Amino acid sequence: MIRRIFLALVLAAMALPARAADTAPDGKDPNSKSYLLGDYGAKPHRAVPAPNAAAQDPSLIRRPAERWPWLEAGTIVCSSEDDLQRYHEVIAARLNGQPSAGGVAACRRLTQRTQIDIAARRGPATTEILLNSDAKQAAWTDVWLPAQRPN
Repeated sequence: MIRRIFLALVLAAMALPARAADTAPDGKDPNSKSYLLGDYGAKPHRAVPAPNAAAQDPSLIRRPAERWPWLEAGTIVCSSEDDLQRYHEVIAARLNGQPSAGGVAACRRLTQRTQIDIAARRGPATTEILLNSDAKQAAWTDVWLPAQRPN
């Protein structure tokens, strides 16, 4: 019993100097780096302003305006309207589990975003386009392209 009381008194005596050392006579925290290094007269650091929203969200950064319209990578482009129709027939036959009797269509997938000009529209899934390359190559696609640039 006496040992417990003695132990409690020793622990309480050790805690008193620690509480007194929490603040220095000038009111500063003695555990701070500036106090330990003797930087008593230093001015407090200015708060760093919060970065603006554009710096945090890359979608808010303005990019150079791209000329519209364009076709994304993976879009099917055919050399003629008949080839586009044949491509649709082949795809429909495959989906229905039938052999394709239409033959091979002269179509290809674009590998990158490509600027185009719209030459003519023949319904929602048939558009004649001009691929903006060195030679304006005429082609057909089944992509629906609105008349005006979407916002």
